[in-house]
Amino acid sequence: MRKYGWIKNEFHCRCGKIIAPNLRGVIPFAIVTEHIKTCQPHKTAQDVEKFMEGYIDAMLWSSTDDDDTPLSNYLSASDISDSAMQQILDDCTKFWISNMQEIPCVPAQAGHDFWLTRQGHGAGFWDGDWPEHGDKLTEASRAFSELSVSVENGKIYLE
Repeated sequence: MRKYGWIKNEFHCRCGKIIAPNLRGVIPFAIVTEHIKTCQPHKTAQDVEKFMEGYIDAMLWSSTDDDDTPLSNYLSASDISDSAMQQILDDCTKFWISNMQEIPCVPAQAGHDFWLTRQGHGAGFWDGDWPEHGDKLTEASRAFSELSVSVENGKIYLE
């Protein structure tokens, strides 16, 4: 998994804090992880990274090429374009910051279900594995638009 440098969008945490871009228009990822430690001491920077790994895994196996072959059969996270990785980082971090209180454990499964729910697949937060917070997490996922996944010259792009 790549190490992350910055996030481009402002975030509103459920604790009330607004994490805003600096003068260069970005939020260093270290600022986000520091806030997570302050706001939710039982959560870690590794949790948000595991969340993104689960999201990427679900994206790769649930997305297919023009021949209906799952992308996971021949591509990996290292094949994601920089622009797509930036979008993944922004969307996953925004979702995590806003909903980490409802994700008691298994951040990789939550990332997986965020992708599936956002994309309108037949499984996700609403399918019964999240009995306590599934409805809320489903609603939060649907606030993110569905993405189109494409492959060009061996690189994965999101639209």
